Amino acid sequence: MPSLSSYCFKPKHGPKVARSIIEHFCNKFLGYEHEGFYLYWREHDPDVKHRPVPEGWVEFYVDTDNGNLEGWSETCFWEDEVDGQDMTEHFFALLGDDFWGEDDDGNTIYSMYERELFEIVAALSQKDSRSIAWGGDRTAYVSYVNGKGERGVQHIDMLGHVMTTPLDDEKKEDRQFTLSLG
Repeated sequence: MPSLSSYCFKPKHGPKVARSIIEHFCNKFLGYEHEGFYLYWREHDPDVKHRPVPEGWVEFYVDTDNGNLEGWSETCFWEDEVDGQDMTEHFFALLGDDFWGEDDDGNTIYSMYERELFEIVAALSQKDSRSIAWGGDRTAYVSYVNGKGERGVQHIDMLGHVMTTPLDDEKKEDRQFTLSLG
């Protein structure tokens, strides 16, 4: 089975801390291990030539063999507040003050309710970098810092890029199928 989703980002607190936070969020708040979903991680390795990860970046995939697809989500629907163990042992405190919401009285709400995995990844990304998520379709979701210093997300249809990007080793006589792009 192909990956259900994948992410690539440059962690501001290092790969080990980002991995700890993301895996804990996925397992405790999204129920991945319970539902049969697993994360596979890749880091920069200068010896890897096929699908290299840029230096300082990490990539991870959500995958399953026989997981409960009805139980899979990238959004948390658990309403309980984050506890002290989540904040300290699993480093949720590093998500930053601006990550957490506020109630009507201005008090911080430490909850993952309706938070998405991509929000966690973006919060763990270096300020001047992009975070990228790919789903099961041809869309890439790119989180970036705009000119005002705010993080935004843009959805990019990758079909045009893939159809027009030259392939160095593409030989005309090797093609079984040719598509005219106009």
